[in-house]
Amino acid sequence: MMDSPNAAAVIGILQRHDAMVARRRPWEEHWSQVARRVLPRADNFQRVHSPGDRRTEYITDSTAPMALGKFTAGMIGLSAPRQTMWHGLQASDRRWADGKIDVKRWFEDATATLFQYRYASTSGFETRYQETIQNLGAFGTGPMWVEDDVGRGVIYQAFDLSEIYVASDKYGRIDTVSRCFEYNARQAAQRWGKDALPEAMKVALANNNDRMFEFLHFIAPREDWDPERADFKGMRWSSTYIAMEAKVILSEGGYHSMPMPVARYVTAAREDYGRSVAMECLPDIKMVNEMAKTMIRAGHRAVDPPLNVAEDGVLSKLAMRPGAINVGGLSPNGTHLVAPIPMGGDLNFGGNLLEASRGVIKEAFLVTVFQMLAERGGDRMTATEVLERIQEKGVLLAPAVARIETELLGPIIEREVDILSRAGRLPPMPPALRDYLAQGGEYHIVYDNPMSRAAKMEQVTGFYRTLQQ
Repeated sequence: MMDSPNAAAVIGILQRHDAMVARRRPWEEHWSQVARRVLPRADNFQRVHSPGDRRTEYITDSTAPMALGKFTAGMIGLSAPRQTMWHGLQASDRRWADGKIDVKRWFEDATATLFQYRYASTSGFETRYQETIQNLGAFGTGPMWVEDDVGRGVIYQAFDLSEIYVASDKYGRIDTVSRCFEYNARQAAQRWGKDALPEAMKVALANNNDRMFEFLHFIAPREDWDPERADFKGMRWSSTYIAMEAKVILSEGGYHSMPMPVARYVTAAREDYGRSVAMECLPDIKMVNEMAKTMIRAGHRAVDPPLNVAEDGVLSKLAMRPGAINVGGLSPNGTHLVAPIPMGGDLNFGGNLLEASRGVIKEAFLVTVFQMLAERGGDRMTATEVLERIQEKGVLLAPAVARIETELLGPIIEREVDILSRAGRLPPMPPALRDYLAQGGEYHIVYDNPMSRAAKMEQVTGFYRTLQQ
């Protein structure tokens, strides 16, 4: 039985969660339609699928799923390519940092340490980042979990969007996240210990019952935050696990930094969730699938047309197998009594219309932009033309990548720094930098990925133009 303070806390959290559920409900039908045609494995918003069941019944044309894959690969290559150190750290006050070699060296060593743990074989960053960017392309919203893998470093997870509910602060930034998920009693005991479980779960555990129970993980800014405290109330973000059936708190804790950054592709006014390229071109995706069905039927009729047969009392049933003999198929004077029905229609026109609609989808997913540099014009492009093409590519993609850096990569890096510094995994900080940060100084992230380099091509292009003039 809960005491009254815990009961009041549970009621307050569940009321906030219910409000977040209500605000997300209008999105679920939209997401379901996108998932069925673009990312079928994520179609968990309005119905429960059995493991391994078929989910591609809505897909006739694979243009959209393939375009999503290219969009994901392109965005990853532009924002966080595996082969390079795509960001660095430096003091926000560059005038203060000038000439301080030990400070610059510490930022370089700290950056190298971040990359070491981020791309460790046990972290899972690459696969989880790929799933998050894929969610951005399909649904416009991509949550990513960044947690302390105690004794080993950092571990990453990409939760199913159907489990996630969000709310934003007064500035429109996501600051509250709740996640609904299921465990059986054995899994719950492994997570929180047998003594913390409600009675119904203890009974299920004793009887080896695999019945699933629903749980809620609620993360929000702590209203009673006291930075002087050493317990979880001294942590900026609160963390509460609740057993939904019994409505009891299983554990309370917190985080010094936001553990689940939520990125959005583009947002509309007064909306917490993002909108995606797949949502914007969903009418074209639906149309292409219907057109593909029509073209398939037309192709079947063209290759295997229906037949007109004379009613002469002799020819009863046609044998269509190779080498078959149909008695009565010719009149005594040699006239054919069986002929295909003229169907009309123009397959070429239908094919051109289908390709035009496919092109709209590829354009929406930026596939043509990603392929821009691959089309070298017969390798006759000058150096200036190459630079201008890179610059044009950067202009087209800058808004999308900038949002990924702001809402996803930046918070991930800040979370990594927090985890590794508290675990003593970062190199010893020089006294000058420690004093700088203690006095309110800050550091910031400097991106050095292909996107940032493309944005700087204007300077290089201008230099070449000056030389040519």
